[in-house]
Amino acid sequence: MNKKAFIQENPITSSSIPSSKVDVLSLAEQHQLICGSYCHQYGILVRLAIFSGLNISELLGLQWADLDPDRQGLHIRHTFGTGDGGYELRNK
Repeated sequence: MNKKAFIQENPITSSSIPSSKVDVLSLAEQHQLICGSYCHQYGILVRLAIFSGLNISELLGLQWADLDPDRQGLHIRHTFGTGDGGYELRNK
């Protein structure tokens, strides 16, 4: 196979967009959820999810070593979910 060959047609033109609808919170709903999260045990996860866009498996996979205070960031290295033996932490 010639690695320098060009593809003859755009593969995206024959694909279709899934028709699933995603429900998104309005800004007012986000604000209400954020305000209410301060008095809840897991409120930091709610706020982190809203501000970062992380999904639940990424949030639950966070460890202290993933915090980068020098760069004020997070490293997403693991996810948490179900496996053969129940719940497990997996490398990303």
